[in-house]
Order: sequence, then C-alpha cells, then structure tokens
Amino acid sequence: MISFFRKIRQKLLQQNRLTRYMLYAVGEIVLVVIGILIALSINNWNDQKKARDFEVKMLGELQSTLRADLNYIENHLLGNRNQAELDAIDYFSDLLKKVNRDTDSLRYHWSRLAYGQNFRMNLGPYESLKSIGVEKISNDSLRYQIVRFYDFIFPRNRDLIQTAQDRVELDDDRLAQLMDNMTYELVDDEVIIDRPIPDPSIIYNPIFLEVLRNAQRRTSWTIQHTNAVIEELNFLLGKIYDELNK
Repeated sequence: MISFFRKIRQKLLQQNRLTRYMLYAVGEIVLVVIGILIALSINNWNDQKKARDFEVKMLGELQSTLRADLNYIENHLLGNRNQAELDAIDYFSDLLKKVNRDTDSLRYHWSRLAYGQNFRMNLGPYESLKSIGVEKISNDSLRYQIVRFYDFIFPRNRDLIQTAQDRVELDDDRLAQLMDNMTYELVDDEVIIDRPIPDPSIIYNPIFLEVLRNAQRRTSWTIQHTNAVIEELNFLLGKIYDELNK
C-alpha cells in the first residue's frame, strides 16, 4: 500500500517537472519571437529612415534647381529679353503715332525688335530622379505634380513658345535687309548697329510694319506661356516645401 502511494507521488513530481519544463520552453520561444520582431522593427525603421533621407535629398536638389530656374525665367527671360523687346515695340509704336519724336534711340531699339530668347530649364535632377525611380517620392500627390510639370506643363509651353520664337531669325533678316546700307557688329551675341539710320521714315516701310506686328504677337504669346510655366512652377515649389517641412 505504501509503495503504491510512493509511485503516485513520484509520478506527480515527474509531471510537475514536465509542466515547468514546458512553461520554460514556451517562455524561451516567446522571447525569441519577441526578439525577432524587435529586430525586424528596427531594420524596417532603419530602411524607412534611409528611404526618407534619400527622398528629402532628392526633393532638396529638385527644389534648388526649380528656384534657380524660376529666377532665370523671371529675371532673364521676362525681365531682360522680353522686356527689351517690349520696350522696342513701345518705342516704335509711339514713333509711328508721333507720340515720341526721339529718333536718337532708334538705333538702340532697332536691334532689340527681334531679340528672341531660348526658353529652357535644368532637367538634370528630374532625369536623375526618373533613372532612380519616381516611386521614391512617397507622397502620391507630389509625385504626380512633379511628373505632370516636367513631362507635360514645361515641354508643352516650351514648344509653344519656340513656335513663336522660330520667326525671330526671319524678322531679324528682314530688318537687316532694310538696313543693308549699315554695318553690323556682333558683340556678346547682340547685334550692334554701327552707323545711325539716315532716314527714320523707314519705319513706315511695309516690311518693317510687318516685323513690328510679328514682334507684338510673339511677345504677347511668349509672355502668356512663360507666365503659365511660372504659375505651375511656384505651385510645385509650394508642394515640395510642404513635403520637406511636414
């Protein structure tokens, strides 16, 4: 009888050790799983941080380039090239209406009536972004705006501007033919007329009047589409600023 109870007690002790062992084993498994999950979380966080740092760098480069492009368009193209042509148009329009009788400035404005421009932007950072993958930009809306600007807005308006600018060389040749009795000198890519125009009445020549009308249409068209690019460019810069400062 005593031996029977001893056997039961030994069996219970064995079962108790087995239970403790199982609990210990389960605990070890849980700790291992938790450790793996923590490691995966840390790796994922590091990957996300690297991706975000790279995205911020790309957006920063794009932002700097767009700001430089905006400065070039506003100050050089609109503020210099277009303005010089507008000043020449206004001068000759006033001269034709006899509002302005200052023919001394005729020589200066003559060379700027067919000034022309090269509408361009720095596409380097965007081309780099495309080669890496625009999906690196995590913000769907911003990614869409970047692609839309560089692949549609800019090339469309650039081509429309170029269509108008293609007539500049022809008009410049016409002005040269009208002044074939004058000598020309090229200084810093700008035509400088050496001798004064002997007869200001040449502005009533039908060829000159056509050149003047072409200049009026060209500058109006160019300014319209240049401003369209500026508007979209400012909008894109705002979106990039918001993304970098969120």
